[in-house]
This record gives sequence, C-alpha cells and structure tokens, in this order.
Amino acid sequence: MKKFIIIFLLLGFFLGTLTSCYILKKPISSDFPLLNEVSNLINKNYVDEKSEIDLINGVVSSLNDPYSNFYKPEEYNLLKEDLKGEYTGIGVLIGQRDDKVEILMVFKNSPAYEAGLPVNSYIVEVDGMNVEGKSVDEVANLVKGKEGTYVDLKVMKDGETHSFRIMRKKIIAETVMYKNISDEIGYIRILTFTDTTPNEIKEAVNNLKDIKGLILDLRDNPGGLLSSLNGVAPYFVPEGTLFYSESRGVKKEFKSSGPGIKIPIVVLVNESTASASEILAGAIKDRRVGVLVGQKTYGKGLIQTIYNLSDGYGLVLTTERYLTPSLFALDKKGLEPDISVEYEIDKTDPEMDSQLKKGIEILKEQI
Repeated sequence: MKKFIIIFLLLGFFLGTLTSCYILKKPISSDFPLLNEVSNLINKNYVDEKSEIDLINGVVSSLNDPYSNFYKPEEYNLLKEDLKGEYTGIGVLIGQRDDKVEILMVFKNSPAYEAGLPVNSYIVEVDGMNVEGKSVDEVANLVKGKEGTYVDLKVMKDGETHSFRIMRKKIIAETVMYKNISDEIGYIRILTFTDTTPNEIKEAVNNLKDIKGLILDLRDNPGGLLSSLNGVAPYFVPEGTLFYSESRGVKKEFKSSGPGIKIPIVVLVNESTASASEILAGAIKDRRVGVLVGQKTYGKGLIQTIYNLSDGYGLVLTTERYLTPSLFALDKKGLEPDISVEYEIDKTDPEMDSQLKKGIEILKEQI
C-alpha cells in the first residue's frame, strides 16, 4: 500500500473542536490538593531544577494517550495552521510507490505548479542529497523550510532527470480531488478534513453533473476537524444521525442535516482510514446509503478538543469517544468493509487499482 503525505500538512489522527481555557497558576487545582503539594515539593526540593513546562509534560504524559499532547507556542501555531489547511511548502502531494517517493499531485497556483514540476515523477535529490531508500516523511522533512527560502529538487520521469529550484510559500492545501471516471460514474477523494474541505466538496459535487453513481475515496484519510466533517456529511448522509459522542457516561447525538446523496455510492476505505473519515464511512454504512469496499479501517474512535492556553501554549486533550449510528464503538477495532478487497496496482494503468476497480464494478451493476 502506498503512503502519501501533503507537504507539510501533518494533521495526524485528529478530530476535534477549538475551545479556549488557560493554564491554572498556583494552585494547580483545588480538586487535587495532593498534586499541588507534590508539585510544590518538586519545585523547591528536587535535585535538578524543573520548570512548570516539565511538570505539565509529566502530567499529560501520565494519561498514556497518544492523542493528548501539550504544545509549545511555535508547535501550537503550526498545528493551528495545519487545521486551517495552510502550510509553508511547495504545494505537492507525495507518496511511496515501489520504494520511491512519487509526486502524486501538484496543487493549482502553487510554487510547484508555477515551476512546472511534473506529476507522477519520482524525487531523486533534495538540495543535492540523494533520497533513494528514504521514507515519505524523511523526504517531506528535507523539502520543508521557512517561507521565502528555496529548495532544489531533482526528479525523474520516463527515464529523464529534471532539475527545479522552487521557493517555499504559504500554501492553502487542496483536500479534495475529483474527476469523471466515465460519463456515468464520478470520483471524489477526500485527503483530510480542514476548514476548506466543505467548500471543496460543494465545488466537486456541483461540477460532477449528470453522474449516476459515485466513488467516494477515503483511503489514507487520517481525519481532521469535527466542524469540517459536519459541513461535508450532509452531501452524503441523509437527514438524521451522523454519530454519537460519549464522555463520562453521557451520550450526545450529532445529526446530518441532509439531504444526502440520491445516487448509488461506493466508499473506498483502508487501514489508514481514521477518525473523521471513519465517522463518515460508518454513517454511510449504518444508514445503508452506500457500500464500503477495501480493508478494515484504522480504529480511532476518540475525539480531541484543542485548548488555547496562556502565553501561546496549547493543549490537545481526548475528551470524548464516538460511536456510529448503530452504537458501534470502533476505537481499536475499526470498520469492516462490506466487501473486502486487497490493494493491488493495475500494472497496465497506474491510475487504477483493485479496490477502485471493484467499486466501479459494483456501481455498474446498480446504475
């Protein structure tokens, strides 16, 4: 399975809403007097000096939750930019294929687009460094940098090597790709859920006119913003339950305003379909709107809330679990597809794969 990453949109497996609060200065909390007592003793008497930040990191780490994190101001600013769908880079989507890092997409009006960087070429060098054998993440880290600086790339396509010098700029990442597979079948791929995704989905739906069936591709989608999901879901899920959240024994229902989709739909999923994309896929499955094809999803059924802290710090904290409309708690379990299909590239057509082929086959039988 190929892995892809938007340079340098690093959302991770995140689903949340933006909230505000502040770091409590002394005491830490009147609800935890013993914790306050211990922190004061550490502050005054521990053999090595420890800062307030050290103690906060220790408290958050004690949750043993990979999704709850404390952020320094510079890290927090990057996170907020990512969730807006903005980042500093050259504007490409890269992926791993045959142990090479391939340029899968060049965003419109990006520095890479203006430079003529070719799609489906392989990155050979970054700033003179050979990247053979390096992972997608390693190559991404080499390409990224400060706004206004340059990166030198060598790429190979059809046996020829091409060199590019590209300035890094602020990019608004495209999170939705769409096209007509045929006159009757449309294709929409959601890469992640950011502030811009609902408007991009609206554009895609409006431009895919007169189709009789749709492939919705959620493979490798790590999730994103809850507010974005709420804006996207009505295009696919009829009016009614979208999912339930649960926190400390209290359930809350989230609804789609509809009207949903009125044509047959196949949803492609895989082991990297997570969080918000699992909610959407789960709702489509439980509401019997469409058919899930591919592999079992990641199984990230937790919701995080972002807290703005004082002095520019930030906290991402797991605050709720979510359940599908049928009350299935998928955390650490994942969604089983209706039709299981292993991923294989079609060697005669690099744009086609076994899961997509199956989806098209199903739609042709329904339209």
